[in-house]
Parts: sequence; structure tokens; C-alpha cells
Amino acid sequence: MAYAAVTSLSHTIDIFLNYHQPSISPRLKDAITSLHKHTVSLQTFFDEFPDKTDLWEEIISEATYMAERIIELQLSDSLLESSRSKPEERKNQLPYGFDELKRVSKEIESIVAEMKGTKAMDCPDDELIEIISRLREEGGLTTIAIYGEEGVGKTTLARNAYNNPLIMKHFDIRAWATVSSKDDRLRVIRDLLRSMKVESSSNIEKELIRTLKEKLRGLRYLIVLDDFSNFDRLFLRMFPVENNGSRIILTTRSHISMKMVDHFHKVGFMNEDKAWNLLRENIFKGDPCPSQLVSAGKMIARSCRWVPNCIEVVSGILAAADQTEAAWEDISENIKFAASDYGNRKSRILSLAYTYLPHHLRPCFLYLGIYHNINVSKLVKIWVAEGFLNESECKSFEETGEEYVEDLVRRNLVLVTKRKSNGRIKRIESDIRPWNLCLDQAHVDSFFHRINSFGTQAMPMELKSCRRGVYCDRPESHDFLEGVYGSTIRTLVLRLGMSNHRQGFRLSIANVSLLRILDLSNDYNYDSSNAYYSDLPEEVFELFHLRYLAFHSGFNISEAISNLENLQTLIILPKESDCMSANLPDGIWRMPQLRHLLVFRFELPSPHGALEDLQTLSRVVDFTCSREHLKMIPNLKKLVLFFTNKSRDYELHNLIYLQKLEVLKIEMDWPFEGKHNMSCVFPPKLRSLNLCGLQLPWEDMKIVASLPNLQVLKLRRLACIGKTWETSEGGFGQLTYLLIQESNLEHWIMEPSHFPRLKSLVLHHCGHLNKVPYDMGKIPTLEYI
Repeated sequence: MAYAAVTSLSHTIDIFLNYHQPSISPRLKDAITSLHKHTVSLQTFFDEFPDKTDLWEEIISEATYMAERIIELQLSDSLLESSRSKPEERKNQLPYGFDELKRVSKEIESIVAEMKGTKAMDCPDDELIEIISRLREEGGLTTIAIYGEEGVGKTTLARNAYNNPLIMKHFDIRAWATVSSKDDRLRVIRDLLRSMKVESSSNIEKELIRTLKEKLRGLRYLIVLDDFSNFDRLFLRMFPVENNGSRIILTTRSHISMKMVDHFHKVGFMNEDKAWNLLRENIFKGDPCPSQLVSAGKMIARSCRWVPNCIEVVSGILAAADQTEAAWEDISENIKFAASDYGNRKSRILSLAYTYLPHHLRPCFLYLGIYHNINVSKLVKIWVAEGFLNESECKSFEETGEEYVEDLVRRNLVLVTKRKSNGRIKRIESDIRPWNLCLDQAHVDSFFHRINSFGTQAMPMELKSCRRGVYCDRPESHDFLEGVYGSTIRTLVLRLGMSNHRQGFRLSIANVSLLRILDLSNDYNYDSSNAYYSDLPEEVFELFHLRYLAFHSGFNISEAISNLENLQTLIILPKESDCMSANLPDGIWRMPQLRHLLVFRFELPSPHGALEDLQTLSRVVDFTCSREHLKMIPNLKKLVLFFTNKSRDYELHNLIYLQKLEVLKIEMDWPFEGKHNMSCVFPPKLRSLNLCGLQLPWEDMKIVASLPNLQVLKLRRLACIGKTWETSEGGFGQLTYLLIQESNLEHWIMEPSHFPRLKSLVLHHCGHLNKVPYDMGKIPTLEYI
């Protein structure tokens, strides 16, 4: 984790140099500036010689973690002192720890000098087709068992069928859960409900089963129970019997001889030819393999044939490696050695995926051990807050983060579970094998610690040596950080249980004073009637180094929010059935590093300063887009507006002045009565436009059509009104996705040249439309209607 430590230290120094110089003595400033030069040298060495850094991993990590800790603590102390003394009194003061910082700086300098001196599985098509055919057959509820030895690819086969577009379209609803050998029906039911986006706070099995049946009843459903080794009929009695083609898939290591299964499918080990063909297809996508790589490639396939579920990961290693004979032979030797350890060959081969990861991707990959399934936008924001990403003149932090995600996808270490309308990755999840690799490697590196639950006893000793993060699921103690002085912990992710709501929620913030990320957004059991749990703990506002804060909307935000000068991301999520707007204090304008402000719905106070780093503003209620207001957020890239008062002029014509705006959503919340006087002028860089309830005449779409960079257009809930829409030549030149939902449109007149790059057309609840225009089918790029 040396690379993560160096990158994090570099960002901490940047924050100090850019925002807090006046509060620090000149000698401390000079020492930190000198240290910054050494960190830049370290980063450069990691980037240029990634294969020559292993010898220094531990010593670099220890030195940089120590330096960062000293800087953050001294920064906090100096800012506190600055409120008590005058600048001239602090000029010659040396802070406590100054000598230690100089010592660490010299140690890092010597490391730099020494380093410079050393410069010199997709399953076979026929099996997948057979499973898909079984799933799409007519008839009643049918259970299919996919069985075979460990590692032969049962889960991969089930996953590929589960995510196949034909299957996704065929079934009304799908759910997936891993059963394992432990008899834990309660957890399995929760996982199934969560897979269907249903949350329940109940701990009573009968109530959960009733919720599950109500969700599935009347629908054609597909259920996958992975690693099904407990043949209890009660597992299958949880599902309603529907005569509509519903299916249940079981993956198991044994041939189930009971009557509970209707069809069996055995998955066996691959022969060498199949393994090589699969490996080659995954890497070269149908193109021929260069002749100099064939020999090493076949050797690798021979080693992988016994663990076919590792082939996808190995393919990712090879695809990212240099396409040279030497590079492939090196990988071949390592895989051959790993496969020779019969009892552990699967884990040994998978661990190579981490070994061959570039240093900059390693901490990003390990974070998936905390967030098994996550939106890319959230993951990237957390990476930024951790200091894992670098910004350049050409790319922002967020753009770099999205590239890292795409790289992990190419290496087959994460699965894409959802894409945006423009084709970019929206949500990912880690397959069970790479996820276990994350957990194991994170434990080895003391990177993060994952706790399922614990009582009032002392916290695990691992927490005291944990360097980055802690994930805790439903802690049972009232103040579970009490007595744990984890000054190295930078990330705290909590999912609170019912006992927390009964007792009240409290954090011993003094024990984690260097916290950068506090994520309470995984709590689905929030109860606003709980008097102890109605406010965000005041101690949170003492976390000076906090960069990412996420929680649910039952909390009120105090003026103390402005104390969080380093906060980059503030996310406030709604609790169930909560439609109230959050009230943000004026102090929100005194947070210079704020990049993303996302609230379910909130009223933004009048500006008292500029937020020049702000990129995301969502979902602000009744915001008047005056030029004076927009000048305070000049670099905004994403804006979501929600309007409730149809008599006000929101000055939407001024949106033209947001020259960097790329994503815009405007929603009206009043009844559909007549035409609204909403004059909109959109900025030219806009890539995605989502309009809801504006009731604009279709003629106004000529303005939208002229936007030179527009790729995605969504028109929801009478965004436009009128019986006829006639498009014209020269518009929508870059549009690839068009959605029209709940429209009174009757006649659509168009020609193929009016949408030259359209790929997807989605029409929902357009009952008045006579027909889809015949010429729509003549658009050469169209893939989906």
C-alpha cells in the first residue's frame, strides 16, 4: 500500500499549501514544502518503475503514514492556536512534533536517493445456450440445478445466464443470493429482498417470507441460490408457485437426488483446447493471437483448466500485460507455480491478479472489499477523498477515477451491473472470488477491517493497527469506538442496527480525529421518532480533516458544518416516505473545497461567497438562476433543479452562463394545468438533458436540437405538450439516447437524417402516439427501440 500512502500524503500537503498557509509558522511551511518534493519523486518512481518497488513497500508506507499523521495533527493544533493568538506571535513558534517531521522527511529523502540508484470465465456457448433455453421454456415453476466440483464454473454459468439480455427481458423480476453451508435462511431472505431493491428492518423470518412472496406474486421471476448445499425444502417453499414460467436456479457441488429439482446440468472441467479457446477469446475478442504468444498462452491455459472460474481473471492479467513473449512467459511461470499448490491453487492464482495490478490501482481495488456493490460515482468520490487519485491539466479527479474503474473492468476484477444512458459505467460489483481476494489482501496489508457485528466487549485488536478503513455492520454497543484510539483510521462506514436506534447513536470522535470519510448512508432503519437519533452528532463537526460525509435526511444540519473546511462531498439521502426538504445553513458557502453537494431535496441559502470547486449540485428546490447566483458556482458540471412554485420566474435563461455544465435535470412539481411560461436557454457543453413536467411546446425542441454536444435526452411527464412533433435537418447531431415518457404526442414526423447517431429509443406510456415513425427503422446506428 506504499503507493496509496504516498499519494494520500501528497494530497494532504497540497491541501495545506493551498488553503492553510496563513495559519502555519514559516519554518513548518518550509519543511513541508521540502517534503512535498520528495513525495513527487516517489510518485514518479512508482509510475516509471512499478516492478522495482516491492523492496521498499513497508518502509515507504511507515514513513509516509507517519509524516501525514504529524502534518494533520499539527495542522489541527495550529488552527486551534490561531484562534487564540495573533499572527506575529505565531511567526517564530515551532509546533510540537517539528523535529519528528524533519526526521521523517530525511528518511523519505534517503529512500528516494536509494531508489534512484536502483533504476538501472465466460462459460462455453453451448452450455449457456442450454441454460437460457431452459429458463425461457413455458410452463409452471421449474427448478434447475447446476452441479459440479468446486471451481468448475457453476457460478459463472449461472451469472452469465442471469445477466443475459434475453433473460433480463424475459423475467419481470430477478434476485440472487448466496446460501453457503450455513443454515441462515434469515440472511438469505434479506439478500434476496435487497437484490430486488426491497429493504426491511424486520428480524422475524415469517414476516420476511411474507414480504418476499408479496413482491414475487403474480410476476414471472428468476431466483438464483448460489452454493446451495443445504437441501432444506423450506428454502424452496419461500417462493410462490406461479404457472407463468418462473424459474429457480441452484448451484451446488452435489447431485441433488430429491424431487425438489426438475432439471440437472452438470459442469465438468475443461479440456486444454477449450481452456485455450476461452482464454484467447477473452483477450483478443475474435482477433488472432500473435504467434509468439501462442506457446506461453497454451501453457497458461493448461494450468487454468482445473480452475476455469479463474480464467476470466487470468485473461485480465494477460490483456493488461505487455504483448511480448517474455512478459507472457513470466506470467506463465507464476501461474504454473500457483497451480502446483493443489489445495490452494484457486486462491493462489487469483492472488496474482493483485500482484500484477499497477500500484495506483491496488488501493482502489481493495476498497471493493468495503463496498461489494456500489455506484461508480460514489466510489470515485470516496477515492478522491482518500487521496488515491491525481488531477492533471487534462483530466479531473473524477475523470481519472472513471478510467480506473474501466481498467478494473478490463482486468475482469469487477462486473458491470448497470450502465448509464450514454453507455458509461454506472454501477459495479465484485464477484465473490475477487471480493474474497480484497478481504484477504486488505487483512494482510492492514488496509481496512470489516466487522459484521460485535457487542460491548473490547474492539478487535486489528482495529488499532488498521491504516485506512473500518466497515461495521449493525454494531450492538452504544459507543463502539470507546477505548479504541485508532488515529490511523481514515474511513468509517457504518450500517446501524435496531439497537443503535433504541439506545441512541454516538461516536467517540476524539478516537478517530483524522477521519476523512464518514459514511452513514447504509442505514435503512432510520426512525425520525427516535429523540436520540434525530440530529447528526455534534462531534462530527469536530472532524477537521473530514472530506466525505454521507447520511440520511432525518438529521438536521447545524451552522457548525462550516467547520469542515476540507469537506469535498456532502450527501444527504432520504429516508423512506420522507418528502421534507433539508435546510442547509449559510455556512455551506464557507466550505471552499466542496466539490459535490447531493441532497434529496433542499433549499440553498443565498450565496455568501463562491464555491469555485463545486461540480455537482443536486437536488435544489426553487433555486433562482440569477446571474449573481450562478457566478458563485462557475465550474458546475451537474445540476438538478426541482421547482414547486409555478408563479415565480426562476430565470432559467441564465443557465447559458454555466459554461462547464454537462448534465442538467429540471423537474416541475405542480399539476398539469395549461402551458407554463418557462423560458430555458441551455449551455453549449451540455451532454445530458432531463426535463420533467415543463410542458414546453414541441417547437422549443429546436433549441435543444441545436446543442452541439447533447448525447442523452429524456422527456418525462409532459415535458413537452402538443399533438405533433416535427423534427428537421441539422439537429441532434450527437444524440445517442432518446426517452419520451408520459406524453400526449400523437404524430411524430421525422426522417433518418434528423437523428444521425441515435442508438436507443425508449417510449413509455405514450398511449396517444399513433405509431413509431416508419423512417425510425432506417437510422443505421439504431440498436434498440
